[in-house]
Amino acid sequence: MSAKKQKGVSFDESLVGAMQCLDKQVARDVNTRRPQETAEQGVQKWRAHSERIESTTTLILDSIGDKEIDLDSVLILAQSFTKALSFISSDLGEAGLGDVRTQYCLEAFRAISRDCYNAESGLKDNNEMLIN
Repeated sequence: MSAKKQKGVSFDESLVGAMQCLDKQVARDVNTRRPQETAEQGVQKWRAHSERIESTTTLILDSIGDKEIDLDSVLILAQSFTKALSFISSDLGEAGLGDVRTQYCLEAFRAISRDCYNAESGLKDNNEMLIN
């Protein structure tokens, strides 16, 4: 007797698919810039990254609010992505990443650190208010 294959897409396929979708959106954004935009922004991806970060953040917050996802998945993915980026940047180093991708990584680490510091400070402030 053979076991029926479960229908649907696995977590691995879904996550990789979502990441590929973001990669394609960023590439499309850069490749479809008008000449004036390219002259102003060059071929770098800062704006495309920023827009996807904001829209993804909004999606996550809306999904939490609509109870489609729980905090567990956000905690796991936030730490997993930060850990993976750390491993990638350490493994490749500046020579392997190149100048532009090194700057993308450094800016991401700065933004992650800033957001973590602000969130941690806010939680500590709230916790101290509850204790006092």
